[in-house]
Amino acid sequence: LKQADQELNRVYTQYRADLSAKDRQALKQVQLAWIKFRDLDCERVASVYDGGSMQPMVRSNCLAERTRERISHLEQMTERLN
Repeated sequence: LKQADQELNRVYTQYRADLSAKDRQALKQVQLAWIKFRDLDCERVASVYDGGSMQPMVRSNCLAERTRERISHLEQMTERLN
């Protein structure tokens, strides 16, 4: 998850650099909403194991998977700009 977060920050920064000030602000709002969605969704996924020893692992795996999906999406958006 830590590695995926680092990669997400790199890709996000790269994509953001090519945007206008207005679009950068919009992207920031979208990113904040996405983070909230990701966290809530993974809490829901992990809730199946509520109180169990697998819950933290399931949550962490979900967060990493969703983060990799977001990286891919941002990379595709970056390619469209170039």
